[in-house]
Amino acid sequence: MLFLKWFTESENNIRFSCASGYLPVKKEANSLAAVDKVVEEQGLEIPDKTYDVLDSLFGTLEKAVPYTTKAFERGTEARKILEYNLADKAAEDRKAVQELIAQGQTLEEACADYVSEESFTNWYDAFVAALQNTANKAE
Repeated sequence: MLFLKWFTESENNIRFSCASGYLPVKKEANSLAAVDKVVEEQGLEIPDKTYDVLDSLFGTLEKAVPYTTKAFERGTEARKILEYNLADKAAEDRKAVQELIAQGQTLEEACADYVSEESFTNWYDAFVAALQNTANKAE
């Protein structure tokens, strides 16, 4: 805990940012003026590319509106569905298509059932049902 407290102090975190290109964790350290001050006071050398990256990131942060999703019961499960559902379905379908091709079908024939509106609707309905099932467990 002491290390994290020390590491996240603006000056120490800016020094790390100068060496790594990572953003400082404190709002008051997220400016080029703060970086310039620490660089000058401590005689640090910062690579031009790192300085340019920090400059670009700080500029973006000034215009951005940061956000995060609110925590909710079973949120981890819901996020896993959001993250993996489509990729898992694509991998499953790819394996099925490869098997059909191995049995002698052309690529177009093997893919026909997987590129239809009906196939999308079936996947989408299952996806929504999985999210609803997770949400209902929370209640």
